[in-house]
Amino acid sequence: MMKLRALLAGEIEPGLYRFASRIAPSQVCDVVERAGWRCACIDARGIASRLDFLDAFAAALHFPDYFGRNWDAFEECLRDLSWGNFNGAKGVIIILDRPDGFARAEPEEWAVARDVLAGAVTTHAQTGRPLVVLLRGSRTAAAGLESL
Repeated sequence: MMKLRALLAGEIEPGLYRFASRIAPSQVCDVVERAGWRCACIDARGIASRLDFLDAFAAALHFPDYFGRNWDAFEECLRDLSWGNFNGAKGVIIILDRPDGFARAEPEEWAVARDVLAGAVTTHAQTGRPLVVLLRGSRTAAAGLESL
């Protein structure tokens, strides 16, 4: 939790991270939101396909009605958060909880999803309102990522 607090304070760069905390995502979101950030948690245990993944994100982040349920629309919604309730927030943290089932079932689709998430993080780092994605309870999906 110390690294999370350091990230919220601007001492650690926003990014796509492996998050090894045993603290419940709802409790993590409480800490995040008390620090002035927005937080969304996506339970990925039941995600088995691209459409399941996109629908889970759309529901958790309250994507606009025009969301097209494809990778291009997903990328567009993540890169431009002006449609959401993010005004006044210092940043946005997305906790993707237990994404390994999707990563193993659809490795090519997971690779696209991970690239889109990483690209959105990079885009937001330049806007002054950072985006952070935490992969919690993951080994396969978070392979090669730094731990937070």
